[in-house]
Amino acid sequence: MDVNSLQQILAISHSSVSQNLSVLRSHRLVQERRAGRHVIYSLCQPKLAGWLLEGLQFLEGELALQGEMREAVETARQMWSDPAHGAKAANKGGNGGLHPPMRKNGYDDESSGFTN
Repeated sequence: MDVNSLQQILAISHSSVSQNLSVLRSHRLVQERRAGRHVIYSLCQPKLAGWLLEGLQFLEGELALQGEMREAVETARQMWSDPAHGAKAANKGGNGGLHPPMRKNGYDDESSGFTN
């Protein structure tokens, strides 16, 4: 999926998507491939999707998610849980499914989300 598609799905700004992808690339969680003028992003290890789903359950249980974050979590859950989505992406090439990035720490600001 390219940055514009991720922006539409996650309903966040283009620059936020790009910044989060940069962090994910630096930690070798996502990879990119060029398709003409577009850069397509996917998880380096597609099996991480299951682990990420478990992480989403943890976040929902521990954090008071609101508005945009809750919608982004639900969108990610649907995409990662939907085998048809993975099959469609596999037919287009890539690593068997594309998964949207998550924010660096799940928050819009630089806080860690933990309180003392």
